[in-house]
Amino acid sequence: MATGFFITEIGIDRAARTLAKWAKFAPMVTAQAMHTSAEMILVPGIRAEIRKNRSIFRGQLSQKVDVRAIVVGGNPGVEVGSLGVPYGEAVEKGTKPHSADMSKLVQYAQKKMGATGDRAISLAAAIHATIEEEGTKPHPFIIPAWVALKDLYYRDTVRRLRTLFLGLASV
Repeated sequence: MATGFFITEIGIDRAARTLAKWAKFAPMVTAQAMHTSAEMILVPGIRAEIRKNRSIFRGQLSQKVDVRAIVVGGNPGVEVGSLGVPYGEAVEKGTKPHSADMSKLVQYAQKKMGATGDRAISLAAAIHATIEEEGTKPHPFIIPAWVALKDLYYRDTVRRLRTLFLGLASV
């Protein structure tokens, strides 16, 4: 399952009425403005949160941060997050105790810890035992980025729509 969150014009605090009107008037244009703002503001913010956290291996998780247009209940929106990364939700929220794939843990020990041979296998076994007993701790990267950037995101989206609609009004 991909990790991400959905943004629609519903629930937006200060910009709610403005975006809601524009969404009904021009849903595709509103969706594009939301998409562009998410690409310019939220995607870099999420990647920065991933880079801050040294305890997670950042390769695919950071590379797959993306935005896609969605429609929720007829309303335009975007989905933002580590789309296409099956373990993204486990990183964001943590997990309950479970059995983990030893071969992937050996790869993790090699890439993240620089271990080789028996040392990589030993580290992987220790990680495996911890995951089976305790699960994994959450390492949130999406929610902190959203909390830090949501106001900027909404202001940018509204600015883009105002620029577009004011430009159309003068044609």
